[in-house]
Amino acid sequence: MKQELHKLQGAIIDAYGRLDIDDLSDKCKKLTDLMRASDFWSDTERAKKISKEQSALQKRIDFWKDLKNKVGDLVELEAMNDESLQSDINRQYEDLQRIFDK
Repeated sequence: MKQELHKLQGAIIDAYGRLDIDDLSDKCKKLTDLMRASDFWSDTERAKKISKEQSALQKRIDFWKDLKNKVGDLVELEAMNDESLQSDINRQYEDLQRIFDK
């Protein structure tokens, strides 16, 4: 299980990097800052477009950060070598693998 878990973690970290999630986070923050401007809604079409883009980015960022954090936590649990946790680790690994494969 340890090897499979590290392989999944590596694949998630690789995808996270290839998708430029950190750059997307910066872009999302800039859009959020724009949305806080007092005159943001003065151009409603532009505001709707920016809001929609920010929302989509935030969902994508949250998905990948959550996946990366969960696999990291699972690797730490596996490293504890606690047999009583093994079935839970296996189940969580399968769930994460299924989510990543989508």
